[in-house]
Amino acid sequence: MGEHSKYSAGGQIVSTAQTQEDAERLFEDGAKAILRAQMCTDCGICVRNCKSHAINLTKGVVNVNEKRCTHCMKCADACVVAHYYDKLVS
Repeated sequence: MGEHSKYSAGGQIVSTAQTQEDAERLFEDGAKAILRAQMCTDCGICVRNCKSHAINLTKGVVNVNEKRCTHCMKCADACVVAHYYDKLVS
């Protein structure tokens, strides 16, 4: 059984993993990604923090070039919305 998360149109997130800790990490990562997408302020900090130049921001839409992305997560770590995750979901 591998790790995975499922997202429904109704807002339900289901994460499955070998351990509860891994499932919680997957859930939080998925919830943060959804919040970043929904609450993006177009500040461009993700673009500026991407060392592999895999991200561009066009008319409020963040596009990621998967061929260039190294999954370092510096874009997400720098995101203002992600820093307020705990306050947004409480």
